[in-house]
Amino acid sequence: MANVTPSGIDANGTRPLAGVRVVEFAGLAPVPFTGMMLADFGADVVRIDKVSDFSTDVLGRGKRSVSVNLKSEAGRNVVWKLLERADVVLDPYRPGVLERLGFGPDVILKKFPRSIVARLTGFGQNGDFAGGAMFAVVGVLMALVDRARTGKGQIIDVAMTDGAAYLSTFIVKMRKAGVWNQPRGENMLDGGAFFYGTYKTSDGKFMAVGAIEPQFYAELMRILELDTSSLPNQMDMSKWDEMRALLATTFAKRTRDEWTALFAGTDACVTPVLELEEAAEATHNRQRALFGATGEPRAAPLLSAGPLPLATKPEPSVGEHTMDVLTRDCGFTVKDAEALVAGGAVHIPGGKDHKARL
Repeated sequence: MANVTPSGIDANGTRPLAGVRVVEFAGLAPVPFTGMMLADFGADVVRIDKVSDFSTDVLGRGKRSVSVNLKSEAGRNVVWKLLERADVVLDPYRPGVLERLGFGPDVILKKFPRSIVARLTGFGQNGDFAGGAMFAVVGVLMALVDRARTGKGQIIDVAMTDGAAYLSTFIVKMRKAGVWNQPRGENMLDGGAFFYGTYKTSDGKFMAVGAIEPQFYAELMRILELDTSSLPNQMDMSKWDEMRALLATTFAKRTRDEWTALFAGTDACVTPVLELEEAAEATHNRQRALFGATGEPRAAPLLSAGPLPLATKPEPSVGEHTMDVLTRDCGFTVKDAEALVAGGAVHIPGGKDHKARL
């Protein structure tokens, strides 16, 4: 793949999801991340916040916020006007909550058949408890493609347990093949193998080792100055604990940075475990422009048309765009919007002058 730099969006200056309208009911991390990811790729995301001056959502990048009193009829009317123009609705609540608010997916689809409603929970809509953001994004994109073919929207039931089970397909198949059949922590890829794990260095930091293939393992042992001819076979599981102790003693002789320098440019599959504050300055991450000027990770994956620069606007405060959403998105006149504010159907935090927000 050609080198990439954080410039440009695509040949036409637009993001791939430009024109897709998303309504996000404010909630906890999975739904905010889903909304942020859709916004990163160009969707117009409006977050419906409760009547409050504060928000715990730190994943509001690229979104707008409207603060609505969902208990008032006029407030619910505002939501219906937003849903009328929405392509996608993101539901963060426990099963049944959206229905009690009067915006159940069946009702939405009956009024607006092209709507796509993504519901994110821990265990699904018919589980014992009340998803995964990435699976929600995939579901939304598939539903958008399907709608282009059929003209119909649908409900997406995203459960974290479903996603976790799907991601475990590799492990399940390995077990069926007889490869992953030891107790937890004793298999090759779950901490059992001494050549696939982490080791503490003399300065209290760590190196990560993943030298499975013979050529990588040979390089690992060469740099560690360990003679394989006098040591047990790499795949002798009965000796793995003994070999783990040997590598632990060896790695403890140098600092992390010293080991990093020794393994740099080799095929030993050994890398330093970085502190969080070091990640943005790591060579690989800098080469891929992985972190922006603010230190936040950029959107992923990279598209050949060009990387997507992070939104330059700060995280929206609750209700920051209330007047903008009412007039531009819902079609209310300024006078009608002011009446909604005065009547308590919607909220502008801190009593700030709404004219500054138009």
